[in-house]
Amino acid sequence: MDSPLAHMSIPQILGGLIIGIGVGLVLYGVTMTQAYVYMLNCESDPKWMKLLVVLVCILETVHTAFIFRQLYNYSVSAIANPLVLGNIDWSVGATLFSSNAIATLVEGFYIRRQWILSRSYILTLGTALLLLVRIGVHIAVSIETYLFPTWNDFHQKHFLNILVQSTLALTAGVDAVVAASMVYFLRREKGTHTGAKGIITWMMMYAVHSGLILMAASLVVVLTFVTMSDSLTFAGFIAIIGKLYSNSLLGTLNARQVFRSKNSDPVVKLSSMGSNAIELSGFHHRSLPSQGVRVDITQETSSMSDKHTPIKSHHDA
Repeated sequence: MDSPLAHMSIPQILGGLIIGIGVGLVLYGVTMTQAYVYMLNCESDPKWMKLLVVLVCILETVHTAFIFRQLYNYSVSAIANPLVLGNIDWSVGATLFSSNAIATLVEGFYIRRQWILSRSYILTLGTALLLLVRIGVHIAVSIETYLFPTWNDFHQKHFLNILVQSTLALTAGVDAVVAASMVYFLRREKGTHTGAKGIITWMMMYAVHSGLILMAASLVVVLTFVTMSDSLTFAGFIAIIGKLYSNSLLGTLNARQVFRSKNSDPVVKLSSMGSNAIELSGFHHRSLPSQGVRVDITQETSSMSDKHTPIKSHHDA
């Protein structure tokens, strides 16, 4: 059977792919800029967090190299041999593997934050299990791209279509659970700590917006893969997803600078909350005199910390 790509014009086949890769390259630049900003302000962050950022940047660079390879193969190589458009290039699977690695690191980071907020074994383990299933299905899809030589063969296999849709549905599911749980627990703390309502509201909005963007991207890939099998538009959106995760992570870490600038009250650390402690980080230890009262504030520079250091205040003699 002839590939449906054979009956399409070059712009119809490649238009979405080229636009998607172009957007992905812009997001790569944003990622590197955010990484640079983070490195300027990460002196007090734990080593594992710095290594996480470095690893994500390395994977982003590798991911970008693979989408460049796709662009070259499907645009330049196809000029001499149009049949190339119907073949699955090796870089497609490599792109999926690297995108999976980036998403796993970022989702793992968010699940850790979910645990710190909720202290719920059931919720955290359930989300982690959902993530593990998503990783397994994603790896299976990536391997299958090496087992089928053409896109037509790939689309003709019903179970592969189900695998692709399951992968993206699970990805959206993990993002939805993490975002919803964070909003729930942040909202609960907002009612008991009125002094930090502004910061908690900001954190809730950021969690919702990040989750919605990532879920929308996954949904778009599913829709384009199912309804536009005669083009490579879905591959263009796949090139974007991994970079959305990277920017989400770095945006979260760099948002601590926003907390510093927006908060005029030095007491921004929500501690002594029992099992649901939240620490809004990025501030160093300092003492502030105020009408005979000295307030000692110790705040750690990590996005979320498992240790709770209470605020101590006492009157000067």
